[in-house]
Amino acid sequence: MKEPSQRQLRVGQQIRAELMKMLKHGGFKHEALMDSEKVTVTEVSMSPDLKNAKAFVLYLGVNAMPPEVLKGLNDVAPHIQGKISRLLGMRSTPKLWFAEDKAFLTGQHMNQVLTGLNK
Repeated sequence: MKEPSQRQLRVGQQIRAELMKMLKHGGFKHEALMDSEKVTVTEVSMSPDLKNAKAFVLYLGVNAMPPEVLKGLNDVAPHIQGKISRLLGMRSTPKLWFAEDKAFLTGQHMNQVLTGLNK
């Protein structure tokens, strides 16, 4: 798999920073996002043509992302895209969607497995 370009990484970090600000301040009209400050964006992965952005998210304090929160984020994604477009002044804004980041759960599982091998 090809490594992301510097431009992909830079745009992904800019979008991640704006997403974190929006989630921290809340104000979403979707009922499932009333506690949006508990959602953290771990990474934004950009497609090579910068037309698609996949935001990986975690819900703090629980082991699995509540499905209604993930659905709520994807429901308001077009609204968020518009805000990001205005804030970053991009010629075209990438289509945004959200997915649960399972890397931490996988890491915890691997840690448990490795700890079990030591015994």
